[in-house]
Amino acid sequence: MRGRFKIGDIIVISTILILIAALILCSFLSAGKNASTLVLSQEGKKTYYPLSEDNCFTVRSKGYTLEIEIKKGSVSVISADCPDNTCVHTGKISKDSQIIACVPAGITLTISGEEADYDFVAG
Repeated sequence: MRGRFKIGDIIVISTILILIAALILCSFLSAGKNASTLVLSQEGKKTYYPLSEDNCFTVRSKGYTLEIEIKKGSVSVISADCPDNTCVHTGKISKDSQIIACVPAGITLTISGEEADYDFVAG
């Protein structure tokens, strides 16, 4: 009786295949989701902005001015008067854990994939 599967073998193999398919499906579904929150860190303070609402605002820090735009679930620095403009050249970010940093101004913009409990929404 070599080479023949028993009913228990078929059940175990089927269960494993179903679990693998479910894990693959979950990873594809979660990869397509946009993150929900922009976290602006400036001088030790954090301000939260929802990515679901288009917004444009100005941030001033350490003598520099940045214009930040939230549009269609992505964030970008559209202009800055810092010396190197690396923050502007970074482009748009929209996925969890992506960062735009303006080192001269001491500002970081980070995408967070989790809903934040808003203490304060600026804008």
